[in-house]
Amino acid sequence: MKKICKKKFILIVLSIILLIVLEFTQHKKDTNRIITLNCDANTVEDINSIKEKNKPTIIVLGADYCPTCVNYKPYIKEINELYGDKCVVKYVDVDEHESIRSEYNVELVPSTLFFNADGTPYIPSEKIEVDKSAETTKKREYISKDFKIVEGNYFKANNNFEYAVDKDYNLAYCKYVGILNMQQLEKIISELLSDKNNM
Repeated sequence: MKKICKKKFILIVLSIILLIVLEFTQHKKDTNRIITLNCDANTVEDINSIKEKNKPTIIVLGADYCPTCVNYKPYIKEINELYGDKCVVKYVDVDEHESIRSEYNVELVPSTLFFNADGTPYIPSEKIEVDKSAETTKKREYISKDFKIVEGNYFKANNNFEYAVDKDYNLAYCKYVGILNMQQLEKIISELLSDKNNM
């Protein structure tokens, strides 16, 4: 009788341990699950057509092999849900779309592009405070030969964004390298939607 009780007890303990292991494994799978975002941009031409929709545009250039990009996706998804009717928010996997990667000099991911409603590059005000990328523009060589990347101080802009200028030094696009938090993204959207940027 004692042997039967001991066996039952061992079976119960093993069952509980197995349930705990299964629960932990499932939780880990859920937290690592890749969030899929609606993305219409497969080519540079697609991005140009998105910019013609007369809405402020945010395009996140990332890659699914990049843990930081995967961590960034929930913010982008939430921004899309909150502001999708007022601005265009897209995620592009640069690993799959090489033309976009080279056009926008994407060496580090995530990189986020910002455009005003009229398609011109957004220039953040001094109210937008973001951390500087660990790798500055000075430390990198760029892919595209059509654009030169300059830091904000080139335009006397006191911010940590990067700017691309063409061969004639006209401003082509604005990019932030790294991850922005929800508060920073919402401040940027507030500026993008303001009359100052969209007159």
